[in-house]
Amino acid sequence: MLFDQEQEIQELKKTLTSKERELEKISQKSEISVSQVRDSLSDSERTKLNEKVAELELERNLMLDEISQLQDKIVMTNRNLDNERSHVEELSTICNGYRRDVEELKNQCNELTSELDEYRSKTKIAKKGNSMFFEVS
Repeated sequence: MLFDQEQEIQELKKTLTSKERELEKISQKSEISVSQVRDSLSDSERTKLNEKVAELELERNLMLDEISQLQDKIVMTNRNLDNERSHVEELSTICNGYRRDVEELKNQCNELTSELDEYRSKTKIAKKGNSMFFEVS
């Protein structure tokens, strides 16, 4: 899940960079076009050019909105990623605690098994008694 989110962040950053480059190109085109052609245009050409500039402005604004949305999405994804990382750290701490508990329980189990084996061997010897003094009744 973390890997998927990291990939998504990378893809969003690539898209953001691409959109920013696209925006720069459009801005440069409109600046160059307007400044070069402004003096030698008729009214109808100026109207068309103004419409084109308005269209490019709209496209630019849409791209800025999209960039803003992508940046917001990156921020949210980073927050989610940070939350997931902290959750993983918490779970890791809990697991390490369980691992220590399991080790302690294994050691206790081994000790109890040793005590039980020792107890059993003592009882067998006690039940047998001393075979040299076997009494017949």
